[in-house]
Amino acid sequence: MKNDLPLHVKGDPDYDHQDATAAVALLLASNSDLEILLVERVNSPGDPWSGHIAFPGGKRSPSDATLKDTVVREVAEEVGIEIHDHEFRGVLRPFISPPKPDMKILPFVILLDERPQVTLNREELQSFMWSSVNHLHEYEGTTRTFVGEVPAFTIGEYVVWGLTYRILTHFLTVLHMSGQQPRE
Repeated sequence: MKNDLPLHVKGDPDYDHQDATAAVALLLASNSDLEILLVERVNSPGDPWSGHIAFPGGKRSPSDATLKDTVVREVAEEVGIEIHDHEFRGVLRPFISPPKPDMKILPFVILLDERPQVTLNREELQSFMWSSVNHLHEYEGTTRTFVGEVPAFTIGEYVVWGLTYRILTHFLTVLHMSGQQPRE
């Protein structure tokens, strides 16, 4: 299944998007099904994404030469997965988050050989889950948040909305347009 994924999404993962200030990783494990890693952020005062479901990632550090360096560092720090030897399949378009409009986030698509062990950084994350990409449409609906009724994926106790929902639905659309199934 791994080699037939048309995940060479537009965007070279080695191209440095100078205007992006953060990077996230869409970590995909291809076993019998294509799965994606989602994490739950800790509740933290002052964090606009406190307690939200997200992708591993974070802000670019002055020590990061490129955003690819940022995503490699952040994934290792947050979930204990070394991704530099895995397949970087591309990047999606940059996203802007309404709570911090000056922050432009670049999503990297990374294919892992198998589902790795996840070791959470408990200062930043409180839980994680792997979800089937092919079955995400079954969980799509809406949820009520402090901003009102919004589109979301409700996967068990996890509610994916906001920026993570937007990135994930864009990724599903890219898969669908490239000949994969997920967008229904």
